[in-house]
Amino acid sequence: DALEVMGMNSLNYLVLPKIIANVFFYPFVIIISISLGIFGGWVAGILTGLVSSADYIMGIRSDFDSFHLVYSMIKTSV
Repeated sequence: DALEVMGMNSLNYLVLPKIIANVFFYPFVIIISISLGIFGGWVAGILTGLVSSADYIMGIRSDFDSFHLVYSMIKTSV
């Protein structure tokens, strides 16, 4: 109500920043979280000695599906 009393468009101040963050910033955060998750799994496997580095990388490469990355970006934006 205060923005409307001052004659400003409240949608520009309330909705537009959320839309801009959704389109530009959230996909960046998802990419960082996916990368940190993969790196954290590698570090945990190495430190515990349960998985060798070569086996971990081979497992990631053999199960990689590029559609999952595209799907995560679409899901983030929607």
